Amino acid sequence: MYDNYKKLIRLALIVAVIYFGFRYLLPLFVPFLLAYVMAVLLRKPVRFLKQKLHIRPAIGGSILLVLLFTVAGGGIIYAVKVLLQQFVSLVANYDSYALEWEESLEAACGYCDSMLRLERGSTFSVLSDGLDGIVLFFQEELVPFLTKNSLKAAVSVTELAAAVVLIFVSVLLFLTDMVGGRENVETAKEREEKEQPILHFLEKEWKEVRRELSGAGIAYVKTQAILIFLVSITCSIGLALLKNPYAMLFGVAIGIFDAFPVLGSGLILVPWAVISFIRGNIFAGAVLLTLYGICQFIREYLEPKLLGGKMGIRPIQSLMAVYVGYELFGVLGLFLGPFGLVMIKSLWRVSGTQEV
Repeated sequence: MYDNYKKLIRLALIVAVIYFGFRYLLPLFVPFLLAYVMAVLLRKPVRFLKQKLHIRPAIGGSILLVLLFTVAGGGIIYAVKVLLQQFVSLVANYDSYALEWEESLEAACGYCDSMLRLERGSTFSVLSDGLDGIVLFFQEELVPFLTKNSLKAAVSVTELAAAVVLIFVSVLLFLTDMVGGRENVETAKEREEKEQPILHFLEKEWKEVRRELSGAGIAYVKTQAILIFLVSITCSIGLALLKNPYAMLFGVAIGIFDAFPVLGSGLILVPWAVISFIRGNIFAGAVLLTLYGICQFIREYLEPKLLGGKMGIRPIQSLMAVYVGYELFGVLGLFLGPFGLVMIKSLWRVSGTQEV
């Protein structure tokens, strides 16, 4: 019994550390995390420039960063501009679209009621309740989150510029450390042996946690970001073929929604395709079903490949982590929840031999 109490106390302490770390410390380290990710992406090109052209990592990194910021920044600015234009247009015409959508949905549900010999209005009532939940999510969580952060980015121009400079300098420092900017011959193994965590007496435990997080936690975040990007691009292109005026906006929304366990893009694309078929628009219905099939293939095929079994988390645990993360941290909790679960499992294993 005493051992069980010790385990409960240990688990409570680990969960508390993770929660307060995400709530209060993570926002402070976001620029450095972004800088580290960018440094990892640029490491090989910078090493190539250093070995083949004898360009120092700081100079090579600066050149590549300027190119990256120019190309990626231009693309992001254009995408944000298009998304905002489509969002404003959708809001301006919301009433007419909502009425048209409700009439189409009611007609499709009436057809289903007659086919299944249900009381008229039964299917529409069920779907209406589900759609109300989705609309409530967008109204209470996603739209305020996007609006708040976009307005903050637009208003705090000075802070944004300072963050860009901080990330730029941090990337160069990371690259100098990764590639080697000083004239020394020490190997990566020797440098790692010289490294000591802040709590040097927990050096072994620190290395274990870092190894597991670099494998499982980062793999999950990277995988979800890639999948959301691919699904968003696929849906945006497909909707553009249908000449939908909100192709990019709906494509990105479907990509984000696809990250939800169990629900996925099918909850949007399949009903949309069914309604299109009922209304006689066979081409639109076929395109939407094709998009759903492609999205399923992307997630079912690429997700195991990218994760490579590194998570060590059962599906029900992942679903619970996403739900708890969303309740605690909102939209960002979709990523923080599973990542936090990986951290909890890692710290639990590492602290298993320690006295509470």
